[in-house]
Amino acid sequence: MDRKKLMNVSHYIIAEMYKDILEDAGIGLYISEKNGPHIMEIYLGQGHEGLDLYVDEEDYEEAKKIIEQSQIMDD
Repeated sequence: MDRKKLMNVSHYIIAEMYKDILEDAGIGLYISEKNGPHIMEIYLGQGHEGLDLYVDEEDYEEAKKIIEQSQIMDD
């Protein structure tokens, strides 16, 4: 199954919050950790490249709507 990039977030905790919201709706969220498990956030307090969030291509439109309606803010 192909995955599509939903967005990029700056903090691991934001990614986890989105993951919880989407999983409650029955949509899996996959977090791409380019530098290992949030390694830059551990050392610098914020990831330099951020984290890419992916969903299955068939869930993309629904996930996008759910994310847009969420009250989560990323700086």
